Amino acid sequence: LKRLPGRRLCQSPQAPESSAHASAGAASGFRASAAAGAMGKERAAKRREYFPRLLQLLLEHPRVLVVSADHVGSKQLAGIRVALRGQATVLMGKNTKIRTALRQQLQQQPQLQALLPLVRLNVGFIFCRADPAAVRAVVQQHKVPAPAKQGVTAPTDVFIPAGPTGMDPGSTGFFQALGISTKIVKGQIEIQQAVQLIRRGERVSAS
Repeated sequence: LKRLPGRRLCQSPQAPESSAHASAGAASGFRASAAAGAMGKERAAKRREYFPRLLQLLLEHPRVLVVSADHVGSKQLAGIRVALRGQATVLMGKNTKIRTALRQQLQQQPQLQALLPLVRLNVGFIFCRADPAAVRAVVQQHKVPAPAKQGVTAPTDVFIPAGPTGMDPGSTGFFQALGISTKIVKGQIEIQQAVQLIRRGERVSAS
């Protein structure tokens, strides 16, 4: 408070505003730190639960499938879990965690040594209660085609089949640039013979 000449005592207009800003900033910082702390505790709890669960599954299931999970979406994985309910348990995880758990269990189950070289890239475990062949058949039913992305390693060969394309004759130049032989049949472009675009194991390029 300060006294102005010939006027009543008045309050500085900036004091409460700056105080309010400071209080709001402190509250916001507290909420952010509290949220970060809660997330950290949740992640730590999940890490602690993962090892006992993996070790328990290894003890209870003598048969396990190691599957590649490259390009598998969360929705697709959820569908596989539902389809295998009662037959098998799907467990994903970081390779470092999986290797650590396997090494801890080697004294009790020396046969797990065979799994260690397989824990590379993006893999998951399916612990089988039912016949592994039947479990594998269920997983195969959930395979879906996915678009090729530049830079990834092709998991399979990719062909353009022979036959009609549904494209009008004006697009003939596109196929000529790719070296694909075509002909015009009933007003549309038709590919004369199947063409292999990508070979399994090769990196997908822009061309």
